[in-house]
Amino acid sequence: MSDLLTPEVELEIAALFANPDQALALYHEVDGLTCKLSFREFIRSAWPTIEPDTEFIENWHIDAMAEHLQAVTRGEIRNIYIAIPPRCCKSSIVSVLWPAWSWIEWPGSKWLTASYAMPLATRDAMRTRRVCLSDWYRYHYGDRFKFTSDQDTKSWYENNRGGYRYATAVGAGTTGHGGDILLVDDAHDASSVLSETERESARLWWRETWSTRRNDPKTSARVLVGQRLHEADVPGYVIEEQEEFVLLILPMRYEIDSKRRSTSLPAWQDPRSREGELLWPSHFDEAATAELEKTLGEWGTAAQLQQRPTPRGGGLIK
Repeated sequence: MSDLLTPEVELEIAALFANPDQALALYHEVDGLTCKLSFREFIRSAWPTIEPDTEFIENWHIDAMAEHLQAVTRGEIRNIYIAIPPRCCKSSIVSVLWPAWSWIEWPGSKWLTASYAMPLATRDAMRTRRVCLSDWYRYHYGDRFKFTSDQDTKSWYENNRGGYRYATAVGAGTTGHGGDILLVDDAHDASSVLSETERESARLWWRETWSTRRNDPKTSARVLVGQRLHEADVPGYVIEEQEEFVLLILPMRYEIDSKRRSTSLPAWQDPRSREGELLWPSHFDEAATAELEKTLGEWGTAAQLQQRPTPRGGGLIK
């Protein structure tokens, strides 16, 4: 490195410190380029645009989601299910920031997004739009695309490069709409997933409606994210019936067999090694996790936190 510090380079560095405006412009240029190349870095820099009063708490599970989603955008993964406990930044990263990042390099991509409730799908679509219209995003990437005025609603908006985002609810019709990326964030409502009718309706929608909306069956991606809620939920169907899906399993407490349940990127593995080691101890510490486990009970803990809807020892949810 010292060989690079020639007298000429040293003079340029000194000039930057002597000219704060020039140094700041260089910083912004590097920041914009770094975030364009790395979704992980984009999350860190874009976080204040969606959570201005909430500190971003870094953790390896966020990096893991970013790495896998970046692989989806770049065509390295076509189908993935991410199993993660609630309140671990899932929607902010997957449903809000990821589409905004993907539009930097791929502004023509078409997105179909869904959740079990239309207000949730609409909320995240609006938050993505706010990111794209933020001063920070427009400063760096404002030349990539602009939103059109003839199709610009809360649940369906387009840009001038042919890309769009259409938000809907699980179970709703999507006739006439196709996507390059089909994203479902929480296929079930925890309060109604015990209904066999509700579960079968969601699975039928996934098989016969949602999965037929791919613009190109050879290249379009399907992304499912959310915690397990029942043995016969949509993620259960994906795990058992659709072997082409990559599985990123992130239980709240580490379990030795959770590593075997994942089929993620070859270079990635859960960094934990001790049984019971927490997913995000700086946010959900031992006391907070124990309180949540007590609230959810044995069944809720096994499903929503540990991503296996049957507690150890067996049994079926009645």
